[in-house]
Amino acid sequence: SLIMFSILVSVAITTKADVTVFGNRTCGVWIDERKEARWPSITDVSWLAGYISGLADYSEKDFLKNTDLASLANWVDNYCNNNPLDTVVVGANKLAIELIKREHLK
Repeated sequence: SLIMFSILVSVAITTKADVTVFGNRTCGVWIDERKEARWPSITDVSWLAGYISGLADYSEKDFLKNTDLASLANWVDNYCNNNPLDTVVVGANKLAIELIKREHLK
């Protein structure tokens, strides 16, 4: 459930896998591309939508039901502004954990 999913995401954050994840660019790159609001920014937000939706599907938790994509992208913007050396996938995983906690408390 929530604890198991949080552990799984935490392990994904702290371990390096031998798979390609498109969110493995740094948050600094995310912020630069979001400032330009052109094609790379659109693909970044599209990647986030797919990634976070995949996490929701995998977890079988409907933690996206009370939010929208603009809010999710803004959350990652804020995270990346505060953590420019982290990867975007780390931010997206932390976002998923926050959303799960929020839904779990309701």
